[in-house]
Amino acid sequence: MDSSKTRVCSITTMLFLVVAFANNAQATGYKGGVPWQTGDIVVCSGGGTCSVLRVVGGNAILLDQFSDGLVGNNSGVAINNTLHVVSTDDDGGSKAVVYSVASLNPNTSPASAIPHAPAYTYDSSGGNGANAKAVAFDNAGNIYVLNSSGGDGSPSIVKLGPGPTQIQLANISLSNCGINQATSMDLSAAKDANGNSKYAYVTSGGTIQKIQFSDGSCTKFADFGSNVTLYGIKDIPPDALANVTTNCNGATCPTNEALLVVAKGDTDPDAAETGESSPDPDAINVCTNQPLTSSALVSCALLIDTDPTLATLTAPLWKAKTLYPGVSNVSTILDPQLKLQNVFTSGTSGTGARF
Repeated sequence: MDSSKTRVCSITTMLFLVVAFANNAQATGYKGGVPWQTGDIVVCSGGGTCSVLRVVGGNAILLDQFSDGLVGNNSGVAINNTLHVVSTDDDGGSKAVVYSVASLNPNTSPASAIPHAPAYTYDSSGGNGANAKAVAFDNAGNIYVLNSSGGDGSPSIVKLGPGPTQIQLANISLSNCGINQATSMDLSAAKDANGNSKYAYVTSGGTIQKIQFSDGSCTKFADFGSNVTLYGIKDIPPDALANVTTNCNGATCPTNEALLVVAKGDTDPDAAETGESSPDPDAINVCTNQPLTSSALVSCALLIDTDPTLATLTAPLWKAKTLYPGVSNVSTILDPQLKLQNVFTSGTSGTGARF
């Protein structure tokens, strides 16, 4: 077999689901006279409540806390280009709540803080009772809400205008993705001629789906197998990592668009076979790239290069006792370490993975 290089790098152990980072020069949100600033973290923890945190000397300091007055789960949060906060809330369906950015009231002495409050609330269900899972903004301030289900029972992406008027601009069903649940979403850094995001990346189970906004088509970008769960995804623009670091856990950082995705699990392509031991010696921890027998499952952030010339992550995982044709009909498979293998000689795989 011939192996090509992988484009997956495990860079750290972390788990984040509903976290957004302030990334403009400075926000104008205050509590006790302390302004938000670059690097502050907005965490929505459920029950309609969000908190603004700042990490100082390794310790998290609470700067602000605000609520939408609802009691649903908050599984998505983002900060737009005017530094307003939007959070999803699945109380009674699918809602996107946009919070005003608080500022100091100059008419009081001393100046008092104006607390955050919902500026407006969208029905982001797309006309059905879907539950919101994630939210993202484009450069125009439009809001994209990922719903766990749509009118046809499949997940959907609802595009809303920037507000405050309730305007639904699009409702994209993900029925052609072949998935029945979705976990997280982010917009691609790739833009069309008008500056709009061309794609969205959506996680479902152990897969990443790529949705094209121009026609609603869906293609599978990556498939880590049924034993891996992907929790959250973030698109990294081209050359963004070059401004931060040149070393991605021993690997060269991507210079083009990349994806940072939170993962946990193992690649065990023959787990369904009878008589398999637990843990299976063939199972590889997706975070440590070591056999599951020697490393405990942890959550981690995987950095995935989107360069299409690199190894695809949609080839089927290797399976034991399986006939693979070669020669004129070359087979491609992913080994348990997610490296692409090309089969040039026909044959049947053995009982254990050896690459």
